[in-house]
Amino acid sequence: MLKHYYFLLALLLVTSSVFAAPITKEQAQKKAAAFAVQKGMTLSSKQSSVHRAPRVKGQNDSPYYIFDIAADGGFVIVSGDDRTSSIIGYTENGNYDEKTLPDNMKSWLQMIADRICTLGDAAPLPAATPATTSQHRAQGVPTAMAAISPLMSSTWNQGTPYWDNCPYRNGQRCYTGCTATAFAQVMYYYRWPEDATTSVPGYTDDGLTYSTLSSTTFNWSAMKNSYSNSDSGTTSGNAVAKLMHYMGKGAQMHYTPSGSGAAFSNAIYALENYFGYPNDIYEIHKDGYSSSDWVNAVYSELSNGRPVLIEGYSDVNWGGGHAFVCDGYRTDGCFHINWGWGGWCDGYFNLDILNPDDHSGMGAAPGGDGYYWHEGAVLNVRRPGMQSSLTTTDRGVATLYQDSNYGGYGFALPEGTFTLAQLRAYGIQDNDVSSLKVLPGYKVTLYDNDNFSGSSITFTSNTEFVGGNWNDKATSVKIEPNGVSGISGVYKIQNRNSGKFLDLDGNNTANNTAIVQWDDENLEEYQMWQLIEVQSGVYSIRSVAAGEKGLDVAHAYVESGSQVILYPYNGYAHQQFILVDKGNDYYQFVARHCGKVVEIPGSSYTSGTWVKTWDNNGSSTQQWKIIPVSGEIGNVPAATFYEDIYYGGYAVQLPEGIYTQAQLQAHGIVNDDISSLKVLPGYKVTVYDGSAFNGDSRIFTEDCNWVGGDWNDCISSIKIEAYGVNVDITDNGGTYEVSHTPVNNNESGAKLFDNTSSTKYCTFINASDDVTMTYHSTQSARLTSYTITSANDFDGRDPKNWRLEGSTNGTNWETIDTRSDQSFSSRFQKKTYDVTTSKEYSHYRLVVTDRKTASSTVFQIAEIELFGYVAQSPTAFANQNVTAIKDVPATDADTDKFNIYTLNGSLVKRNARSTEGLPSGIYMVNRKKVVIR
Repeated sequence: MLKHYYFLLALLLVTSSVFAAPITKEQAQKKAAAFAVQKGMTLSSKQSSVHRAPRVKGQNDSPYYIFDIAADGGFVIVSGDDRTSSIIGYTENGNYDEKTLPDNMKSWLQMIADRICTLGDAAPLPAATPATTSQHRAQGVPTAMAAISPLMSSTWNQGTPYWDNCPYRNGQRCYTGCTATAFAQVMYYYRWPEDATTSVPGYTDDGLTYSTLSSTTFNWSAMKNSYSNSDSGTTSGNAVAKLMHYMGKGAQMHYTPSGSGAAFSNAIYALENYFGYPNDIYEIHKDGYSSSDWVNAVYSELSNGRPVLIEGYSDVNWGGGHAFVCDGYRTDGCFHINWGWGGWCDGYFNLDILNPDDHSGMGAAPGGDGYYWHEGAVLNVRRPGMQSSLTTTDRGVATLYQDSNYGGYGFALPEGTFTLAQLRAYGIQDNDVSSLKVLPGYKVTLYDNDNFSGSSITFTSNTEFVGGNWNDKATSVKIEPNGVSGISGVYKIQNRNSGKFLDLDGNNTANNTAIVQWDDENLEEYQMWQLIEVQSGVYSIRSVAAGEKGLDVAHAYVESGSQVILYPYNGYAHQQFILVDKGNDYYQFVARHCGKVVEIPGSSYTSGTWVKTWDNNGSSTQQWKIIPVSGEIGNVPAATFYEDIYYGGYAVQLPEGIYTQAQLQAHGIVNDDISSLKVLPGYKVTVYDGSAFNGDSRIFTEDCNWVGGDWNDCISSIKIEAYGVNVDITDNGGTYEVSHTPVNNNESGAKLFDNTSSTKYCTFINASDDVTMTYHSTQSARLTSYTITSANDFDGRDPKNWRLEGSTNGTNWETIDTRSDQSFSSRFQKKTYDVTTSKEYSHYRLVVTDRKTASSTVFQIAEIELFGYVAQSPTAFANQNVTAIKDVPATDADTDKFNIYTLNGSLVKRNARSTEGLPSGIYMVNRKKVVIR
């Protein structure tokens, strides 16, 4: 891929000393020279042989330095910060020339620069926590890691002749794509498939339709290790072009003239389904692995003669992605990388990288503003019959035996379809099966002809003898899921042994959150799960609280004891579960990718115990009851839904609760048939266009005579919740930031939120400056209004133009309100500004872009208050037995400070001197009801 990427190459970084710091060019040169001596090389003495990273704005230190080796003997890349590995990588031919550097190498170096520049004052990254780490260990890793010479001899590229069969777009030939080049080189390494491929289905992408590719064979003997432009049109050039074309189409490549890309998951599917590779290829991901386990997993593959395909990408703005092949290792800790660029820049690089999901240490920008950095490695790619990285107990879900009573040879097979040729590759001969074992959740179908034709018989349990009519008759085999079909909807999931319910650890919806068991919390959404049937008897189990995220066996691990976590559903087998009926409404959840079952380890009764997978032993701790969510809480009508606008047509009242499409229909509400609604004060209604709280959503906290064109007749599920009260958000705890240093400590930013108008925030500014005042609340709220109080001094310092912004994470901001030409007619005047937003925020900032006197170099505000609806508080006020109502105008004030509560006891404002600025409503003040009109 030459200019744009789907996969970002990712290499780098180990932690060092907490006292480490950036290093100088001279220090880096000493490290490079010492390294070169170890390799029997000498650094070039030319002044032009020393290179630093392109300068980054605001960064004086170079994130890395590059030093040429004498006599065009390569170059060494040295980190500019000794909190990382000293040697990032090196090559052994050519010299560094930024002008001719391949685009993917530029991207890699830019990634290194960004990663190192964000270290700031960070300490080394702590060890990965149990919540994101499994007990996975690579198999067969020696204690001393010996050198492994590069396994592959090919140095292929993406242009001529490799792209000769690739499509055109806008009159230009498209590149093969880095994914196709990487996977094709591995296929060439194995020279597989030997026989005809299956046909490769066509597809449509970005306005272009690609036709089906018919079954073919590849001319491996004609292919070469390297090519030049002159090979285009030759037998050898045509052979490699066909391979690239089939691999690209099989991966559903997004072809463009500037660079093509495809997902690794598609490429793996192509290997297994079109090109005859074993069905147990899998991908692991760096997040959650310790650095040593990651390195060991890659090394283990190489030590068994299997090259490793690696993908990387980042969400930083320069990113994209890249795919490449790791095929060798040296005892200096660096792995050999084949970039797929005709051999240019192939060399040895450090794979020991940081945990990408931890943004608190190295890899996080100052202030914790980190970015996600993904790396994945494809393991177990091999010819059929070669040693697998997995034992048969890891991935085999059915075992076929030569003799009855499980005698003779026996070979375990994963889920999949197996022709005679594929059975032979596993060691199973034609017409030679007499008994079999199959894990619960699967079925085995034997066919007496090849390619799944002729007569057949199906087994769903262990069979000591397949029967006289089928003894030694199997020629092809299918192994498929055998679960209970037809279950869908929203459920609570209860463990049969402990009686506790499937839950999200800490009510957290972030990626990698542990799935735990917990006490029954009624209709709390963190204990609600949507079962979606993705194939007959196979389900994705999604969290209602987390949308498209659901149960995931971490990193597709296959060992017993693998953790079950929350992760976005991407259609992988380790995110799918076969439901096996155990009777009395109890089921087992069989992890599709390995046949192990979801359980509570050790039959624990403790709330918070992590859910894991284990070998199927049929125990009650491996069985779960799925309980349909009934929906309603209480019987007080909290909202009314109408068929037509302006509250017309039929009307249905519902109490607090959650209602799927089926539950709404049971209450008489037709799907996609709501046009208006009424909401009881103190409640909020969230509507969804999906049938089970999925898809787009909108929140209503008051009556609405028309839900709007985008939502009219589009509502399929509903949540009705006690929403809370309108409170002063700035009075319930929080932190602040200001963009400009205060004049003195008595006029600091804290004075903006101290509930005292006699104090103020005051600062010196330049006339053209924007002044930003940020408040980080401890809770989310839907803002309804805000107040600004003018300060005591010259009114030319007062704000005139501003915008109020909100954020859910303190990073991404959205404009809530904009005001211009505002003025305050008196000192200490409080002005209230109403706003309308359906979104909840927990971070707010007021950005003042102009003062009343534009040339003023001093800015001041006495007080900022933010009012919004927050969740109801359980706090009750003293003496609830009060009935008197005092009608108090908004300007009334008492001489002493007092607290303001809602009628249900929630604190609205602490130490108030006045009710001024409060939204209209009834409040409790000094144990009396007060009306604010």
